[in-house]
Amino acid sequence: MGEQSHSAHATAPIGSIEPSRLSTDRLTPGANMQITEVRIYPTNEDLVKAYVTIVFDNCSMIREIRVIKNTMGYLVSMPAKKQPDGTHLDIAYPANDETRNIMQRVILAEYER
Repeated sequence: MGEQSHSAHATAPIGSIEPSRLSTDRLTPGANMQITEVRIYPTNEDLVKAYVTIVFDNCSMIREIRVIKNTMGYLVSMPAKKQPDGTHLDIAYPANDETRNIMQRVILAEYER
C-alpha cells in the first residue's frame, strides 16, 4: 500500500435508526449517522484496487474495506477475518441494503475522483 492516500469529508446520511429498538438514554430516536470521512489507499494489486477507511459521525471508524475490480466493474468488500477452517468471518458490515448501497456509492465516488 505504499502509494499516497486521499480523503474527503463527506456527509452522507446512513438512514434512520428504528426508534423502537433504542434505549432513549443512549441515542436520539430517528437520528441519522453520517459518513464524515473517506480515506482511499490505492494499491498496485490485480484484484484489490484500493483499501478504504471510513469514519461515521467523526467518532467511529471502519478500516480494511476493499475496492475490488471484477468483470462487471467495481465493488466494495467489507473487512473479514479468515478462520482456521478457511471460512471468513465478517468483522464489520452494513446492517441493511440501504446502508450498504449508501456506503458503496460514497466509497466508489471517492475512489473514482
